[in-house]
Amino acid sequence: MKITPMGDRESHPGAAAEAIWSKSLAKPTFFESVERGSFELFNFSLSMRNEALAWDSGAVRAEPEQVRLERWVERTAYFHEVRHYHDLIGSVCGLHILLEATRLVDETLWLRSHGDPSAVATAVRAHKEFVSFILGAQTPDQVESVEAAHRELPVREFVYRDFQTATVMVPIVDQDPRTGEVGHLWYRFGMRALMEHIGTELQIFIAAIGAGSDPHASDSAGTVERAHSAWGSLKRRRRHVYMLCHEWAMLQQATQRRATGETTGWDWARATPPLGDITILAAMALDLSGYAPVRDSRGNVQWQFEHPGAAFANLLLAWAELGDRYLAIDSLADELAQKVLRGQRYSTWLAAYNRSLQLRSSIVPEDLRPSSAHSSQIRAIREFVIAEHVQIMQAKQSNLTNWLLPPEYIRQLAKFPIPPLQEVAGRPIHSRPNKVVELVRTWNSLLKQAEEVLNG
Repeated sequence: MKITPMGDRESHPGAAAEAIWSKSLAKPTFFESVERGSFELFNFSLSMRNEALAWDSGAVRAEPEQVRLERWVERTAYFHEVRHYHDLIGSVCGLHILLEATRLVDETLWLRSHGDPSAVATAVRAHKEFVSFILGAQTPDQVESVEAAHRELPVREFVYRDFQTATVMVPIVDQDPRTGEVGHLWYRFGMRALMEHIGTELQIFIAAIGAGSDPHASDSAGTVERAHSAWGSLKRRRRHVYMLCHEWAMLQQATQRRATGETTGWDWARATPPLGDITILAAMALDLSGYAPVRDSRGNVQWQFEHPGAAFANLLLAWAELGDRYLAIDSLADELAQKVLRGQRYSTWLAAYNRSLQLRSSIVPEDLRPSSAHSSQIRAIREFVIAEHVQIMQAKQSNLTNWLLPPEYIRQLAKFPIPPLQEVAGRPIHSRPNKVVELVRTWNSLLKQAEEVLNG
């Protein structure tokens, strides 16, 4: 895969009960609304819905381990969904895609009032396809035989406006439960896969510890077994998007071993990045992608979009070059960044990016800025999400470990903003000031209006 080096940027500011992973999806729309038990990431609603679970710790502890794990995975879903909100609004790529969603809604509603229906369809089609391309596929694009996976990963490119961005297709080994036939399902990798890995690893980390017979006792071996059980349940349930980061990492390491002649006598566990390391790579990829001003050969600066899949690919290659060295989280992030950002440490990059935010430098193309919105409501939404973004990026800079390490993230959760609108068991919970709640309600209303126009 040919990937534009990030440094070329001018300034880039055992089996648990498997029903636990079953989510009933509403009829798919562009914004892909999800009904219950999720942060509504893909319809960009900035809202979160959860079921209220009765919880008796003594009774849960008395259950068999598989049942305990099931209950703990249910109970920790809240953290998974809150992290989706943070990764959407608190990463560079997430912010840019959210702002793109505001542009789609703004243009759709403006053209409805000022143009003819055909103008609406023409104007928003490519925009809609671009956002979907960055998010990545939720279902496989193609199915092939096992042998097909031994070639290089196919590249998918997308031209939007005056720039081109690209990602890869990642295979998942799949066995049809009815026929037993084994093949590969190919998914277009995108932002969705990165966010699902981060949220799921966080959720399983907590659940695997809590589901022990005594969560206060040291049980590292049992914790690892329960974590593998939960991840295995996802794969058996064909929740493949949750697995794409790990599958790609395994494939990358296996490919590198074959290239160096190490085809026998090596340990898969050492050849595959630990899940915690993959989470670090995924979180960094969300920051080191998105819009960035790039200087061409004539010295002119143009906005380009680094696909999060390309950023993850670069970071995977950088991780492979580290070998078997153990590094603390901050040091690992810094060394990975140095390999993809022309020697710049991640901590240095964060500081420079936050300075740009404080100075109100041009961190996004002009037509995504608040002042460029047709609607005053969209302008207010953009100002709100940028303010939330600033808060999270500053928290990252002050203590990166709190962002990348699951137990520290949970302990420091109060330092990060939470979704303004939450619904628990059908009952609305207002977790932010009324002004913010009303702003998000307005955004949800605009989303519904735009959806009606888009679906004709």
